[in-house]
Amino acid sequence: MTIKESLLILCGGAEALPCIQVAKSMGLHTVVVDGNKDAPGCFVADEFIHASIYHPSEVVLAIDSHIKNMSIKGLITVAADNPVTVATVAKHLGLPSLSLHTAHLATHKLEMKKALLAAGILTPWFIGIKSLEQLEEIISARPALYVLKPVDSRGSRGVIRLSKLQECQEAFAYSIQYSMANELILEEWIEGQQLSSESIVSLGESHLCGLADRNYSRLSNLYPFVVEDGGETPSRLSSIEMEKSINNLMNMICKAIGLENGSIKGDLVISNGVLYVIEFAVRLSGGSFSTETIPLVYEYNLVENVIRMALGRSPVLPPIPLVYKRYQCNRFFFIPAGKISSINKMPVSDNRIINFQLFVKPGDITGNIKNHTMRAGSVLTIGATRDEAIDIATAVINSVKFEIDHSELIE
Repeated sequence: MTIKESLLILCGGAEALPCIQVAKSMGLHTVVVDGNKDAPGCFVADEFIHASIYHPSEVVLAIDSHIKNMSIKGLITVAADNPVTVATVAKHLGLPSLSLHTAHLATHKLEMKKALLAAGILTPWFIGIKSLEQLEEIISARPALYVLKPVDSRGSRGVIRLSKLQECQEAFAYSIQYSMANELILEEWIEGQQLSSESIVSLGESHLCGLADRNYSRLSNLYPFVVEDGGETPSRLSSIEMEKSINNLMNMICKAIGLENGSIKGDLVISNGVLYVIEFAVRLSGGSFSTETIPLVYEYNLVENVIRMALGRSPVLPPIPLVYKRYQCNRFFFIPAGKISSINKMPVSDNRIINFQLFVKPGDITGNIKNHTMRAGSVLTIGATRDEAIDIATAVINSVKFEIDHSELIE
């Protein structure tokens, strides 16, 4: 009997399901690792290993006791900010992947910014923050609108805006609680159009796979918190010139951090015609961007080609310039704080509604939304035009009715 090649997938969440399906379609034996023993991926993978994907040593120990008779040929992650674990496991198993140095620069926000600055890449003004007194001194001496965030968090946890001395104490206390390193980074808020890019990287060269407009229309209502309400793909700013600019920018980042093969996600902002890098991630992105949006809009299978590289094979690269075939929109449910009494009027069936999820149920008590994880659900739609995709997503969000008992609140 021929032994199938095995692929480790260091995430078993809902967004890993398309990855598992792609890997299986490639004839691979799928082994999912996740800290949640009831993760959706554990029910569809060929094998499941229970270990926290954010604790490298735990994953190594769990894998060693599980894969003695298995032919592990590659590993990937998706929608999980765990490149240090990926790099650690890859080194332990002798598999092609990220170096530990690259993984560190991609997850420690202050070191990331220093690497960008050293490479001559435009990024908003920033400084490391270790005390409330230091924060107050900077806000007093350099008036501006800022973002304060942990150097080592994810999912917008601990991210908060401020501009006044009076806001410093509350902002510092909120943000520092999300940092294991007990360290923050303060960066200037740059007004402009925010974009998400995703590129495949082969032999040190990046190739743009998708570009989306990020929707931050709720910023004023959610102040001081920074929570995205989806976006649209392709970006309104998509062009051959923009594609070249982003490819050049990502090539500079890859060189600065030593990324040879894999994928890179960029959080970008364009202000007065100038392109800035806010952050980047060296993994397949979340929000269904890598797994659903890119295949739908551009008909390019990014996941399959990242898997091919993880196995030591050559990828099929996207066309230059990118060609989009349809439009995509995603939006999230933002509901008031309180106890959910009932949820009714689910959306009608429509083949333009690609993905609809609710993360809450009757009886749940929700708080005021402060980060991405506190949104109540999402919808992803496609359309022949941008307006059609947006209108469908908006209609779905408006159609679902939540009855909230406001007498029961949590912070």
